[in-house]
Amino acid sequence: MRNGPSSIDYLTGAHAAFGIMLALRHRERTGRGQAVDASLFDNAVYLAGNHLTDCMATGRIPGKMGSDFALLAPYGVFQAKDREFYIGISSDTMWEKFCQTAGRPDLAGDPRFLHNADRLHNREVMQAELRTLFVERNAQEWIDIAVRLGIPNSLVRDLSEVAKDEHLAARGLLIDSDIDGAKTIGTPFKMSLTPGTIRKRPPGLDEDRVRILASGTAAHKVAEKS
Repeated sequence: MRNGPSSIDYLTGAHAAFGIMLALRHRERTGRGQAVDASLFDNAVYLAGNHLTDCMATGRIPGKMGSDFALLAPYGVFQAKDREFYIGISSDTMWEKFCQTAGRPDLAGDPRFLHNADRLHNREVMQAELRTLFVERNAQEWIDIAVRLGIPNSLVRDLSEVAKDEHLAARGLLIDSDIDGAKTIGTPFKMSLTPGTIRKRPPGLDEDRVRILASGTAAHKVAEKS
């Protein structure tokens, strides 16, 4: 599924806000104002910064990688017996512990997979071994192993599952939109003194027409237009 929101637009706005705050801080200290410039193009390139840096340094042009990570392996989404899950192994020690716990110590000792650089070089062979291994158990079993070992992990959830997630409720991210009981997303950051709220729902068709027309307009003219 394509990412729903325009991520580059959001990131550019966030960086513009950061820049404005820094400029205000500078003004407080020096009394001097300055222009703040945030470009969509700059932010798009910024998101691919590590890949661009590697490409300029080595000449390697990265291809499509799906959920894999160019710098670490194994790191991505895999199919378990019942559903997909994500796991991200970021060190050789983590890899060794995982293989031992998963009942495949031979993978940890295989010279093709000994170090992260080896696993990156032999990613396809390694992933073939893991795909065979992972379908032997349900995803939650692999998640439990990863949690015990301190390995980043997650079930791959659809949006109906996300809407019911306990963390969503605990964080108070879903708020009442005041439209027939429908919920919507609140602010993704929390402020202790001035928390974000919805002060007014989106207006219905023609709901604010009279108020808008009355702004600077004689009452009898509003009546005529109504």
